Order: sequence, then structure tokens, then C-alpha cells
Amino acid sequence: MYRLRQWFAGLLLLSAIAYPELSWGQTPGALVPFELRGNSRYEREGLHDANNIRTMFFNFGMVGNYPDDPINVDLSIFHSVEVPKGSNENYSDGITPFVLARIIQENAHRHI
Repeated sequence: MYRLRQWFAGLLLLSAIAYPELSWGQTPGALVPFELRGNSRYEREGLHDANNIRTMFFNFGMVGNYPDDPINVDLSIFHSVEVPKGSNENYSDGITPFVLARIIQENAHRHI
């Protein structure tokens, strides 16, 4: 039994030396170069006020928001997924919707 444990420990050590990517976890992917990254100065905010819904949205994908001062928030100005419009009932503090589609390429490969 001792020889079996010793053999197994030796095999484990040998595999850790031969294949370090298996023993040390996942290697990080390449980082996006700094000059290709976004900048917060380009963030914009808009107000959706139609179809019985009133909410703010942002160009980085978020719908709704959390108030800076939740205790003293002015609900006549702050709207975060207010349904029905004018009720001062906010149903979200910020969500990011995902849009999925099935695409069939010319070579008949399907992607989701």
C-alpha cells in the first residue's frame, strides 16, 4: 500500500512538472490594450417615456438606476422602470437586458 501511494505521489508530481497549465489553474486571457478600451466620459443617459413605462437608460447597456440618496429621493425626477407611468412605483434599481438570436450562416452553421 505504501508503494502505491509513493507511486501515485510521484506520478502526480511528474504530471505537475510536465503539464503546469493543468496543475496551476487557468491561464488568464490576453488583456485589451489600453488604447482600445472605453472611456467613462463617453457614457450617456437617456429617458424612455412611452407605452406606460418611464425609465432612464444608459448607452453602456443598463436600464434603470439606483438613486444616490435612496432615503430622500425625489420620485418626480427619478424614474427607474416606473410602471405605470406617473405612479411613482419604481420596480428596478438597474438591469441589463440580454438580446439573443439564432443565426444561420451561408454555410448552414447555426449559432446562438
